[in-house]
Formats: sequence, structure tokens, C-alpha cells
Amino acid sequence: MTPEQVSALINAAVELEVRAAAIEDRAGWWIPLAAAAQIVKLMKPRPELPEIVEPPCWEVSPPTFSEFLQHLPAFAPNSILCLEGVSAPDLEAYLLERPAAYENETKQGFLGLRAKIFYMPITETNLRGFAALTERYAEPEVCDHVRVYRGNRIMLSWHDLPFDPIYVVKEYDEDVLKEFCQRCKRELSQSMSV
Repeated sequence: MTPEQVSALINAAVELEVRAAAIEDRAGWWIPLAAAAQIVKLMKPRPELPEIVEPPCWEVSPPTFSEFLQHLPAFAPNSILCLEGVSAPDLEAYLLERPAAYENETKQGFLGLRAKIFYMPITETNLRGFAALTERYAEPEVCDHVRVYRGNRIMLSWHDLPFDPIYVVKEYDEDVLKEFCQRCKRELSQSMSV
């Protein structure tokens, strides 16, 4: 396909929002929706933020999500919490009412496969309210992945919660990190691979 045909296909896919089993680009080519979805996924506008803490880094054994939220304000003040994979309507509404510096990504694409991503400032009030709402859900129902950003830098990543460990950038204040682990009753170790 020529670049013009790909561009036409992308434009058609974005405009159609699943109105047919296949999409015809302007040159007459029929492209299955799955292929069109992959092309659209590649163009997804996102902030230029890293999604994972790179090694070497600190590794924290996973606490409960409520413990994590309870101690996060002291651990990461003046930061932004990123929650990926949120799907409960009451949690979404709460997060939308507390916007952060980054735009929430709530459009799931025309196939509805893209995870919703919400950003919320880390404050005691925000996290206390969010924790109260999450109590009626199992941890995996709250979200899939958690990240913490300070500015444009990732500070913490917790993928596939509640089972995977939490990774924290190596440059983080070790005393603050140890206090966080002590409060959550978690183990801290150094990780050379993620």
C-alpha cells in the first residue's frame, strides 16, 4: 500500500467507528477491521511518558491496593497517579472529577480494545476518596496497571496488580522508600531486570 492509501485507511477507520465488518480505503482495498485497528492503535495520541521503570531499580513486594493508596501521599507527594484499565463507572466518574496535568485517555478505539487511562493528582483527599470507592471491588477490577509520575519522569510502575512487584526508580530517596515498605509491611530489594 502506498502512504496515501494507508492515510486514507486510517482516516476512514477513525470516522467509521465500527459500521461494517471491513473498511474500504479510498483506493478500493478491503482491509479487515483487525488490521485497521492495529494501524489506528499505532497512531494513538499519548503523552510522551514512559510506562515502565527501567532496571536497575528497586523492587517492592506487592501490598494490598488499599495499603498502597493509604501510604502513597507520604511516599510520592506532588506527583500524579496513573491508573490504566479502569472500567467501573463510579471509579471513572471520580477520576474525571480530579483532572491532572495530563489528559485522560478514555476513548477505547472503534473496537473498544484500548484500555482507559486516568491521571489524578496524588493528594490525601483524592486517594482517601478513591480508596473508599475501590473497597467494593476486587483489586484486579479496579485497574490493571499503576504508574506514578513526577513531572515527565516515571517514579513507580506496578503492572498486573495485585500480583506483580512494584518497581521504583533507583534514584528515589532510599530512606523514604524504606519507610513506605515498612508502613506497608513489604520487602524491598534491588532489581537488575524487570
